Amino acid sequence: MANTFATPILAEFTSQTLIMANLIMANLKSKSRNAARSQAPPPSVAHPESSAPKRYPVWFYGVLALIPILFFLLLELGLRLADYGDTYPVFVTFDLRPDKLRLNPEIPRKYFRNLSATPSPILDVFDKVKAPNALRVFVLGESSAAGWPYPPHIAFSRAIQRGLQVLYPNRHVEVINLGLAAICTYTIKDFVPALIAHKPDLVVFYNGHNEYYGVLGIGSSMRFANSRFLTHLRLFLQEFRLYQLIERMIMRLAQLGASPDTADHGTLMARVIGESAIGFESHIYYRGLEQFEDNMRDMLSQLSANGVPVVLGTLVSNYKDLPPFVSLNEEPNAASLFKAATQALHAGDSLKAKQLFLQAKDLDGLRFRAPEAMNSIIRRLAAEYGAALADIQAEFERRSPYRIIGNTLMCDHLHPTVEGYQLMGKVFLETALAHHFLPSPSQALRAETLDSLLFSPAFSLLDKAYSDLKLRLLKGSYPFVPKGQPNLLLQSFKPQNLIDTLAMRCLSEELGFEEAHYAAADFLLAQGESADAELELQSFIAKIPFLELPYRKAGQIFIKYKYFDKALSYLQRAYAILPTAYTAKWIGQILLYQNQPDGAIPYLEQSLALGGENDSQTYYNLAGAYYQTHRLDKAIACLQRCLQLSPNYPNAKAFYEQLTAPEP
Repeated sequence: MANTFATPILAEFTSQTLIMANLIMANLKSKSRNAARSQAPPPSVAHPESSAPKRYPVWFYGVLALIPILFFLLLELGLRLADYGDTYPVFVTFDLRPDKLRLNPEIPRKYFRNLSATPSPILDVFDKVKAPNALRVFVLGESSAAGWPYPPHIAFSRAIQRGLQVLYPNRHVEVINLGLAAICTYTIKDFVPALIAHKPDLVVFYNGHNEYYGVLGIGSSMRFANSRFLTHLRLFLQEFRLYQLIERMIMRLAQLGASPDTADHGTLMARVIGESAIGFESHIYYRGLEQFEDNMRDMLSQLSANGVPVVLGTLVSNYKDLPPFVSLNEEPNAASLFKAATQALHAGDSLKAKQLFLQAKDLDGLRFRAPEAMNSIIRRLAAEYGAALADIQAEFERRSPYRIIGNTLMCDHLHPTVEGYQLMGKVFLETALAHHFLPSPSQALRAETLDSLLFSPAFSLLDKAYSDLKLRLLKGSYPFVPKGQPNLLLQSFKPQNLIDTLAMRCLSEELGFEEAHYAAADFLLAQGESADAELELQSFIAKIPFLELPYRKAGQIFIKYKYFDKALSYLQRAYAILPTAYTAKWIGQILLYQNQPDGAIPYLEQSLALGGENDSQTYYNLAGAYYQTHRLDKAIACLQRCLQLSPNYPNAKAFYEQLTAPEP
């Protein structure tokens, strides 16, 4: 995403240049003095024939130092004026709602430099100018924060949002999910200054699983260096066009010598693996923990300095029903511990089994699941920085058989099920309320009422089919199966109905979700399955609830099958977001059909004002509404206009003749 030259960035670049120049001048001055001392003859020896070396003024060395710096500065300016390169603001204006901001959809390219397809951010929006009654929450994390493998509205952030909207009916609730797949704390840390500028009332963290293999992580194939300083320096330099130019030249040269096998094939999980065997308590193991803690400290310090309340969540993973990916040559090894844990559980010793399962998970050489040491760091940081601790792990254990986390609440190695995500939302919300990080609710809800709200997302048949296919894609690929083995799980899938076919087409990107949900709803309504059809429509609405389009489309489909009562509620919500001639017309027509002519007239009149002045149907129905409210002159005028537009409009001529016939 190109951008024109920005004065503040130039000022920053110039400031950095002057600092560098001063350092170089001081260094040169020191070196020249040392050289003069080393070349001077001993005091006891006289050299009358030699003359003193020529000395240049200090400014001369400064000019020499500034010449290359000025050259690169002018080159940077030229690239910006030529509109070369990209800028990576964290938040950008949402095109369809210019008063809103969203996470920059291009920002993953800043971190995933050598991937053609990068993870997609969730489309959550918030006001550019925070409303006085706004309650703004940012959620930070990785794929589990984003709700993978499910649609974004299944993520725990939406459960938090639903709860807040009921607890604070008079507040403008904004919950913005910044979760992104395959990232670690380097990327999350990059977001924090930008979100602080937008005055959050609460920030929620759920991250740590990706600290080894997430992009830029210590064991990732996409790391830049093993140094935090060099990694941060790279992220800083990527804002400069000159650096981008040099980087692209190097990448193109590298691609010339690359074999086709190095292309970015396979799942993102498989592609991020760099160090495929990281031993427990090895040097890299500890470097990963240090990387996590140091970056988290930086973020928590910034948030604390700005008075932003923080909730940290402990991490959960499937350690009961997923064997270790890699068992290293050590004693005891991960595989033997996992086997012993399974035997202990079958023998009825669940306490011993849990201990052995956790040890096996920690000894897994492929570190996709965070070690228990990561949760210890999270607990320590929460206490140290005054953050609230949402003990997700304890709650998942409490709700799992034998208090051992497995497939009951986890759909793979570290992502929760639909129920698991809603449970996370409940724990985060209750933790924030218990620590008084949020205002006192205007009304108290019964626990069962809040539970029913949090645990009832719109999860449709298409959502389920598509999510199951994503899991097949993951679990049928490396590292769940040996490297190079074909994905038999995906190949064995046979669509059983139209919903399965639509899901397959979405997975292969032949079909967009909007079209797929509408096709599924149309199919289900034709089968008489109105409840399932409505769930399809609600699911798509939940993905983009701030736009008029999904509500209007839902109304259209229900009108097609003559579910007018259902259509009305969706059309009214569409009209509240953005009044259009279409929605106003159909709201008026349905109200007229329901014998509410007084309610219908304002909408039908508004439809004409919004661009429907050439719609003969609107004039005909408005004539009927005027007639029922005894405004005959207006009814006749509407019928005249209807007949002008459509001389053969059904029943219009007979209706007009009835109204204009002389009284007997």
